[in-house]
Amino acid sequence: MSESILNPGGAATTRFRPCLEILLFATAARAALAPQFIAFHGEFCKQRGQALSWYKTNVMKTAKRLSGTAADQMQQMLSDKKALKGYLLGVEQHSGSSASEYALPAFQFFSEEDLSDPDDAAQRHFLRVCLPLDETGSPDRTVELVRTLLSLVDFDSGYCGHSYYWNTGDADAERELEQSNRGWLKRYPGLAYGKPLGLFSFADLGILGVSWLTFLSKAKAETLGGFDALASVLPAPIEVQSIDNDRGLLIRTGMQPELGDVNRGRDLRAYHLVGKALASLAVPDDWIDNLLVTGMTAEESQEWYARFFIGDDGG
Repeated sequence: MSESILNPGGAATTRFRPCLEILLFATAARAALAPQFIAFHGEFCKQRGQALSWYKTNVMKTAKRLSGTAADQMQQMLSDKKALKGYLLGVEQHSGSSASEYALPAFQFFSEEDLSDPDDAAQRHFLRVCLPLDETGSPDRTVELVRTLLSLVDFDSGYCGHSYYWNTGDADAERELEQSNRGWLKRYPGLAYGKPLGLFSFADLGILGVSWLTFLSKAKAETLGGFDALASVLPAPIEVQSIDNDRGLLIRTGMQPELGDVNRGRDLRAYHLVGKALASLAVPDDWIDNLLVTGMTAEESQEWYARFFIGDDGG
């Protein structure tokens, strides 16, 4: 993947930065997960996030410069008992030279929790790390980073692969996405939807994608028979790896992340094989019918979501 994929005109600046995305979803109680989120973020900062210098919380319109370290901010926010009791809680941190330059590496955290109705409780959270594309040049090193981060959190599911990073609060960027996103996602099957809030409401209903690396909690993996069962149905070069601390599994489709290109017949067979094996964990049709991806119709959105679960695996 190159910058030209999202910026074919060759403009000097672009609102959308191609990236390697690590995205995981969790659905346990926020207070119980808060120390784990702090540990995840702290490890990311130590390994890749030293340049984080700007932040924006979920109630801010523009980013501000961090007054201390990024890790300190995350720890303070998730140690605040009042903040933990709020309905929504989130922060984004980026490495730009200015508040408006949303540069990589970047980090996003968002959480929704409403326990007022026991019959319809909401507990959804995501952690997102966006890394520069040169990270793909050392894939084994990246896998070790991902394994380390996953070992720190009781996650439900997630994935790592090609995506794009942008300022979701930029109205001009949103309008540009409306025009470009459909073309990107329909042509490049290995490109994730770079707007995790668009997937967020489905986090407790099923897995939200398949990519170069796909993550399953221990509970989700066990519904498919666990490590041995998955390893037996997924051929080489696909690998199934256990995550430390009994967190779950990671499925690696190959040496490096792939973008694919339907115009050139590059349909990512290994991704399809993983999707076929995990199809029973997908969000049920009655729910995913509500998905609306920016720039796509409802029908196109659902087809895009299901592209690896029901697509041609070449078998």
